[in-house]
Amino acid sequence: MNAFFFDAFPFEYHTSNGYKIDFITEDRQGKYEIIQVVWDMSDYETVERETRALRQAEKELGFPGKLLDCTKYLQQFASDNVAK
Repeated sequence: MNAFFFDAFPFEYHTSNGYKIDFITEDRQGKYEIIQVVWDMSDYETVERETRALRQAEKELGFPGKLLDCTKYLQQFASDNVAK
């Protein structure tokens, strides 16, 4: 992580409207991504809130993000970490 990014986001990020961002990641090529986790995709209010936070953070930070469903995340994590 570069020094600017670390200084700006040492542990967590809140948008200018106070929305909390769950994760900001950096891949091996130095590209950043915002990740908002949604526990229950059938809960309309939660999805709207997380989407609103994500869109505002994308606008403020200038890089993309995605909503991540906990179930799908756990399935992907398990499949990525299964011994082959």
